[in-house]
Amino acid sequence: MINSAMVAPGARTSESVHIPSLDGIRAAAVMLVFLAHAGLNERVPGNFGVTAFFFLSGYLITTLLRMEFDRTGGVSLRAFYLRRILRIFPPMYLVLGCASLITVAGLMEGSVHLDAFAAQVFYLSNYYIVQNGWWDGRAPGSWIYWSLAVEEHFYLVFPLAYLFLRRWTTSNRRQLLILAAICAAVLAWRLELIIGLGASHDRTYVATDTRIDSILFGCMLAVYGNPILEPTRIAPIWWKLVLLPAGVLALLISFLVQTPVFADTLRYTVQGLALLPLFAVAIRFHDWGMFRILNWRWVRFTGALSYSIYLMHPTVLFAVHQWTPWHPLVQGMVSLGLTLGLAAVMYRFIEQPCARLRKRLSHVMTSSAPRSLPTFAFQHVTLKPRDYAEPKGPAVTPASSEHVSVVICTRNRPDLIGNAVASVLANDYPRFDVTVVDQSDDQITARIVKALSAKHTNLRYVHSRTPGLSRAYNTGIRETTGPILAFTDDDCVAPPDWIDAVVEAFDADAAADMLYGQVLLPASLVGHGGVVPTLPIDRPERLSHRDGFRIYGMGANFAARRRLFERVGGFDEALGGGGPLKSSQDFDLQYRVYRAGATVLLCPSVKVDHYGYRSPEQWPGTLRAYGFGDGAFYFKHVRCGDLYVLNLLLQRLIRLTAREMLIRIGLRRRPSQAPYLRSCLEGIWQSLRYRVDRQQRLYRASEA
Repeated sequence: MINSAMVAPGARTSESVHIPSLDGIRAAAVMLVFLAHAGLNERVPGNFGVTAFFFLSGYLITTLLRMEFDRTGGVSLRAFYLRRILRIFPPMYLVLGCASLITVAGLMEGSVHLDAFAAQVFYLSNYYIVQNGWWDGRAPGSWIYWSLAVEEHFYLVFPLAYLFLRRWTTSNRRQLLILAAICAAVLAWRLELIIGLGASHDRTYVATDTRIDSILFGCMLAVYGNPILEPTRIAPIWWKLVLLPAGVLALLISFLVQTPVFADTLRYTVQGLALLPLFAVAIRFHDWGMFRILNWRWVRFTGALSYSIYLMHPTVLFAVHQWTPWHPLVQGMVSLGLTLGLAAVMYRFIEQPCARLRKRLSHVMTSSAPRSLPTFAFQHVTLKPRDYAEPKGPAVTPASSEHVSVVICTRNRPDLIGNAVASVLANDYPRFDVTVVDQSDDQITARIVKALSAKHTNLRYVHSRTPGLSRAYNTGIRETTGPILAFTDDDCVAPPDWIDAVVEAFDADAAADMLYGQVLLPASLVGHGGVVPTLPIDRPERLSHRDGFRIYGMGANFAARRRLFERVGGFDEALGGGGPLKSSQDFDLQYRVYRAGATVLLCPSVKVDHYGYRSPEQWPGTLRAYGFGDGAFYFKHVRCGDLYVLNLLLQRLIRLTAREMLIRIGLRRRPSQAPYLRSCLEGIWQSLRYRVDRQQRLYRASEA
């Protein structure tokens, strides 16, 4: 059973990471195991469900270790083992204790022997089975703990082995080959046991030394070609039409070949190899075809309950079978309902409190380096003052012949604009200019920028009296001439290779019209006391119209070819900060770009640090502005007769409303976004005051 970190949507720390489809795979695997134990073992491959759990465990744990090592240069073993204890021990010991007490009390047939119970407590039940058989001396249903013993042995050894592996070689390919060699050695050992020594089926089925390769195949996917950490060099059509069918075919062969030697030796290897493309496609193309089912909410929730379901379902099946005279089908349905209900209680009162404790321990025991949260999550920080450094001036390190025009819009932020402009001017790219569009009420910003422009001829200052971020963007587009426009905010600091990274991304994909980069939390703002929006991008993506629309970028770090604005128009000046509809000008542009069929890149290599601090008192107002603008953005396109965006808007409102209801009745403890929801509805209502140009999909400047 998977005993790894819970995959919680929206979380990305050393303890949890959102990986699409994994909760759905958990749900499918645990249902295979349940159905097999419910009496369908001749028709349902329950053993494969355990193998899938092993693979998933190896993949997820190795991915988390890899991310921590990449971020901090090491792995906190103390934090790792403490998190494993909090994840695994409480549910397992609670279920084991209850099942054993019920058996000792005579409420279920069976007996509990001290040696067998001790083997379960100390995660040695798999080798106890090899020596003593499956059934005697343990509470009914608790014999499945052999698989937990295999995984616990893996958790005990693998973090140390991974540290050695990373420090011995930095090559992902070499790490893959080492793990593959270990898997081959395990297969050879199984062959020797079965063919040479005549070992039993149980010896190779439950022992750690003969099943560990099922976990290591998942580790192999994590270290090389990881679908959430690395781009793929293989075209999607090859994944979908060649590698995926090959994996499915290999699985079918592993099910159909029934000879004992194959079943006890090669089957585990064939299934491990088959799961490599299946997992890669399920994660990388999670919104494609049948894999969408794995990401349905109720399927993901079943996956979140899978650990508790796995622990208790055999005991529940045994008890219902013993206590009732019903038809086996009825017994199975009742057992499923009881198991799901008990698992939900276990999840609510045991697993979730332990998960919160694990998360707190992660913050205390792991590195204090900045962590990235998912798209439009918000990081709590303490602001520390920072003086901007004088730029070095552009160096001559050619990357492309394209001229880049950088636009920075600002209003009443003289304490931040100097850092932003100086960081861009310090870029190494040889052919760029910077235009600052200022809408400030005083002359402080003008003096700062003009002082820099005296030393840098590629810096230009433009003042605009009428406030509005979209108006400032459009001014910057009109006032510049470069075929590539790059945008960042006045509260961001760009690295010296920022423009180079933008140009290289466009050079690599001539058809791309727009790109978004990462917006990260700087190290000096790690702490508590305020809020900073961030946008991490885990892996490069190339998005087109066929991928559907999602909000995928922040205006703090994006670039576009000038031809795109000529094609779709500029920003909607009713939207955006300082405009009457307050925000969401970047989301609106993204949607119009999507409708135009343009290609958009998500580029982890293009990154800026974000100093956009909001105090706890300021944040509710910012959240309300976001909601107001979002409502106005969505409803503008609804008024243009766009049924697709109507569906997006309804999904968003229903999801927010359902979440608020769960928060109010105590089933969720996430911060309430009721102010956002109310403001979203208000933005929809207030947007009706403005006419819409349906052809250009822009609000008209005057009220209706």
